[in-house]
Amino acid sequence: MDPVVVHQIAGAALVAFALLLLARALGWIHGGWPVYVLPVSLLLLGLFLVLDPIVFHGGTFGAEGTQHQIQGAVLIVVAAVELGRVKQRLSHRAWGALLPIAVGAVGVMFMLHSQHGGGDMLLQITQHRILGATLILTALVLAIDNLGLARGNWAAVGWPLLVLAVSLQLFLYVEGGAPAAHKGSLPVAPVERGGHEGH
Repeated sequence: MDPVVVHQIAGAALVAFALLLLARALGWIHGGWPVYVLPVSLLLLGLFLVLDPIVFHGGTFGAEGTQHQIQGAVLIVVAAVELGRVKQRLSHRAWGALLPIAVGAVGVMFMLHSQHGGGDMLLQITQHRILGATLILTALVLAIDNLGLARGNWAAVGWPLLVLAVSLQLFLYVEGGAPAAHKGSLPVAPVERGGHEGH
């Protein structure tokens, strides 16, 4: 599958998660289920990243695919921790620092992200570095919120807004140039230009 489409799928899903997180922070949704939005979002995104090279790229995607799987594994572990916090089984304040650390680590990985070699390399590198920087900023604001260091609710609202910015970056991702060929993708038959002059 075209990597741009994969980014758009992830971006569209993350938009929905980000809007739910923002609605929860603003108190627009009520009941017991909103507290599960974050761990479920992390779990689904983590599974998506782990399965990305297998499902969308024929089982391999080089260094880029390995990075995706590492990021996904980190998010799955953090999802379990966040579920433990929701269930109040992990109540120590230090557990609240794990998610910001993980988000920051994923951001650093995007800053150093390997490229698959197709399209406009400079454009891909620039987009991944902007994405990484946004994730690092998200991690900082999230840490301030989780550790109770903010006055008012600006941090509680701020980090879901930054997640929304991340999701939009993924959804609007482009590569430019000729599309890259990936293992497992269907070959494209050459187009023959036929016909005769005068027709």
